[in-house]
Amino acid sequence: MRRKAISIVFCFALAAGLSGTALAGGMAPETRSDENGEKAPMGRGDKGAADKGRAADDEGARAQGESKSDLEITARIRRSIVDHERLSMYAHNVKIYTKNGQVTLKGAVRTKQEKRMVEDLAQKVAGKGKVTNKLLIRPE
Repeated sequence: MRRKAISIVFCFALAAGLSGTALAGGMAPETRSDENGEKAPMGRGDKGAADKGRAADDEGARAQGESKSDLEITARIRRSIVDHERLSMYAHNVKIYTKNGQVTLKGAVRTKQEKRMVEDLAQKVAGKGKVTNKLLIRPE
């Protein structure tokens, strides 16, 4: 047990050490000039994409109910998906939103069969007619 605790602490310390300037090789981040000529840190990737991701997370937060029954439904669906050995990691990571007993599935899966399996597992928990499947198919 002690060895496991030490391993967990080590992993957190390692992760903390890799954040920030450690990932940049100890160098200061690059900067760019904004429209006013002031220097601003230059991030990686598309800022618009990051904003869209945050907007999607906000939408999900609003879509998820806070009642105990909604949270239990979400947890039971998640457990049944993760415990299903024939589903890919993509399927294991789908987003599950439950509000007032209505379930919405979002994200990507590998095949049509996975899409159907995830929906079937959700319906077994939530009930027929209570699942909206918005899953996308993204083959490898």
